[in-house]
Amino acid sequence: MDCSGQTGRSRRYLVFVRAGAQSLHPRLIREDPHRNWDCCVSWCSSARDEQIAEYSLPRNEQAFNKFDAFREFRQSLDPWPYRYALLLDDDLYLKPGELSRFFELCDAHQTYLSQPVLRWSTLTPLTALVRNPACLLRRVSFIETTAPCFSASALADLQHTFMWTCSTWGMDWAWGALLQGKHPLYAVDAVPMTRTQAECGGQAVLDRKLRSLGIDPAEELQLMRKFFPRFEGARTLAHGHVFRRSIPHSARTALLLLFEKLKVIVRLHERLRNGPGSRKSCSTATASVPIQRIPDPLPQALDGIAGLSVVQDLCNPTLPHSHSASGVQRTMTPAQASTSSRPAPYRR
Repeated sequence: MDCSGQTGRSRRYLVFVRAGAQSLHPRLIREDPHRNWDCCVSWCSSARDEQIAEYSLPRNEQAFNKFDAFREFRQSLDPWPYRYALLLDDDLYLKPGELSRFFELCDAHQTYLSQPVLRWSTLTPLTALVRNPACLLRRVSFIETTAPCFSASALADLQHTFMWTCSTWGMDWAWGALLQGKHPLYAVDAVPMTRTQAECGGQAVLDRKLRSLGIDPAEELQLMRKFFPRFEGARTLAHGHVFRRSIPHSARTALLLLFEKLKVIVRLHERLRNGPGSRKSCSTATASVPIQRIPDPLPQALDGIAGLSVVQDLCNPTLPHSHSASGVQRTMTPAQASTSSRPAPYRR
C-alpha cells in the first residue's frame, strides 16, 4: 500500500477520512494546530498533493466505501498504534479544537463506540443523535456510520461487519443489535458537528457509484433489519448518562427529558424540508409530503438555546467527572445476534 506523509506515532488517536474534491479535512487540521490526532486521507477521487495529513492513500477502486478503505489501511499497520479511530465523513465540520476535545472525552470516559452529536439545524430523522445540552455524554442505542469512533477493542470486535453492506446503510443497525446489553454506546453531547453535504464529497461519489451499479441503500438497510428484527433502532436510553456538573442533581432527568421531547422539531424540520428518502435515514424514517417549509432560523435558534450557559459548566473548564448510572433495556443478546442468520460479506 502506497502511503505518503509523515506519521505522528506519539499521537494516540486517528481521524480517517474518505475524501472527495471538497473534503474538509485540511480545514480541520489547520484549525487544530495542537491536535492530539493523526489524519489518514483515503481518496475516492483523484488524489491531491497532500501536505498536512500524516497518511495519504491514493485512489483505490477496490475500496468500495469508507469502511473498505479503512479496513485495508488498518491491516497495513501492525501493531495497531491508536487507542481510538474516528471514521469521519469528509463533509462533516467541527469547530477549531473540538476533535481533540472529543478524543479527550472518549479517553477519559473509556468509551467503546461513540460519536460527536449533530446540531439542531441538521436535517436528520435520527433525533437520538442530536445534541442534548443537559449531558456531556449520553447513552444511546445506536451510532451512525457517518462518524463512528471505535476504541481499539471495538475495532477488533466489529471489523467483520465492515463488509456487510456496500452503501454502509444498515451497518450501524447491526452494531446496535450486536452490542445491545454488552457495551455502552455514547453520543458525545459536548462536541457537536455540522453536516455540509458537499456535492463533490466522498458520500456523493459513493452515491453515484451505487446508482451506476443498481444498488439500493434502502434495500440494504431492510436486509439488516431482517437479520436483527428485535432491535428497536436509535433512541436515548434511560440510564448511564454523564451530565454537566453545573446542572443540579434534582433537575438533571427533567432537563434531559425536556430536550429529548423538543427534538420532535428537528424531525418535523427534516420531513418538511426533504420529504421521503433523505440521506442516511437509517432509523425509523417515515415518509412525509412536504406541504410547507419550516424557516431555517428555527433550528438555528435551537442550536443557540442548546449553548446557553444554564446548561454549560462554565465554572470548571477541565474534563468533568462523570455522573452515571448503569442500566440498559435488553431485547436481544449479542450471542443471539451473532448466532442468528448472519449476512455474508459482499463479493465484488
